[in-house]
Amino acid sequence: MLPYDYQLSLMTGAFYSFDHALEKLNAAYSFIGVTEHLGASLQHLRRSHGLAELTEHRENTGTKTKAAEDIPDAVRNLVGEKSRNDTRLHQLVSRCYS
Repeated sequence: MLPYDYQLSLMTGAFYSFDHALEKLNAAYSFIGVTEHLGASLQHLRRSHGLAELTEHRENTGTKTKAAEDIPDAVRNLVGEKSRNDTRLHQLVSRCYS
């Protein structure tokens, strides 16, 4: 029951193409960060918005992760298919912070 591009839809509402979603993001948000690059995202937010120093806080990060190879290919393919634009946005924004 996974909807298509769930995260991007939450951020933009309905969109008809990836470019349209980017236009809506640009109009609605002044900042988008990436959890995997939290420190760099926070520094960009601080600089771009004239904020005081921001500190990264880590809590309940956990130690167990499910190995990717333990996820069945059918599930991996379904999630990939239904999250194609979510993945594109994540990759695009991640390049800004890596």
